[in-house]
Amino acid sequence: MARYQQMIQLHEQGMTQGAIAQQIGVSPNTVRRWLIGGCPETARGPYVSQLDPYLPYLFQRWAQGCHNIAQIFRELEARGYRGTYASVHDNIVRRLQFGGRKTPTDAPPKAPPLPTPRQAAFLFLRRPEKLRVEEQEVLARLRQLHSEVDLAYDLVLQFAQMLRNRTGDHLDAWLAQVEESKLPELQSFATGIEKDKKAVRAGLTWWINNGVVEGHVTKLKLIKRQGYGKAGFPLLRKRVLYADPFSSQIGQELHMSYHHCKLIASGVARLHGDLLLVQQSYPGDPRPYWGLPGGQVEPGEELLAGLQRELLEETGLTLVRTPTIAFVLQVLRETEKGIQEWLACHFACEVAGQISPQDPDGLVLSAHWVEEQAALEHLGTDPGYDCEPLRRWLCGEAAPGTVYTIKVK
Repeated sequence: MARYQQMIQLHEQGMTQGAIAQQIGVSPNTVRRWLIGGCPETARGPYVSQLDPYLPYLFQRWAQGCHNIAQIFRELEARGYRGTYASVHDNIVRRLQFGGRKTPTDAPPKAPPLPTPRQAAFLFLRRPEKLRVEEQEVLARLRQLHSEVDLAYDLVLQFAQMLRNRTGDHLDAWLAQVEESKLPELQSFATGIEKDKKAVRAGLTWWINNGVVEGHVTKLKLIKRQGYGKAGFPLLRKRVLYADPFSSQIGQELHMSYHHCKLIASGVARLHGDLLLVQQSYPGDPRPYWGLPGGQVEPGEELLAGLQRELLEETGLTLVRTPTIAFVLQVLRETEKGIQEWLACHFACEVAGQISPQDPDGLVLSAHWVEEQAALEHLGTDPGYDCEPLRRWLCGEAAPGTVYTIKVK
């Protein structure tokens, strides 16, 4: 009311509606409404509900013990009430039931909802040590629902451990447990395993898998689609060959394509967290340096043949299977005669035999298996070698076959 009186005085003084609103702290629409409709207290009276005349009877029936809201609504209609059931319900809940609360104070807390079947499957398959605290609590609730759920989790966990640890010799015992479990879902899964048990046991035991094959298929599709449907087979063949520089034919084509530069084959051999290194000296430099086994491929020599020859000469070890490309270094060195170029192909190798260097040049001093972190530190002492591509490949930060260009002076 005080603001209304102040508004009238300011209006009589000739102030605009916007200035009045800013002065008394209300919106311009409020000032306009007050000027048109008069005093705000007389503009609208207090709200009266259709239920208000029946509230004494409603309170009386509630106190008498009639807590059936539908019954009270019917009695009010018989007395002339024309309002809605929702109004009766809301008033009873707000005024009477649980002291104005929607639920009683002593009501137990509502349990969190159970996960969906897909979420439960993820909980079953994940490593127990990687589950968060809340996920562990949900998993414990699931296992307490029924003995079959608990048994299913144990069987799934055993199979997952076989898969991760490659303990395929436990497969028969696991299949017997599934047969005794009477769980139809797992029994159906076990039936499929029985149809090709030898292959499943091999997959659960050997380190060999089709991941490399699937990777080559994906790369082939990528190269093909980069042509947008306009590349014929001859061009696709060339692109695939140059994308995989580790076959004998590719070694020959590399010599043809890079006849102007030196081609180097280096082996990256790993064993139980160690890296194979050779210690060698350069002509005219008495200081020994550590490096990866490998060297220059001779003219007309296949790439893999050069890698095998250098590996045998510098370490006495032989390749167990065809190596895969790890990364490629394109080294550009500025000289007085111009720019010299080296193409160093690094291959991931699996080797066998006893270390016994047989270097005919007499540059290799020794060969050792060195812990990977220490090996990177040793390689860093060679001013002409950049360890970053090797480190990225060892850590999985770079895809196999990544090409790096390095310029040195």
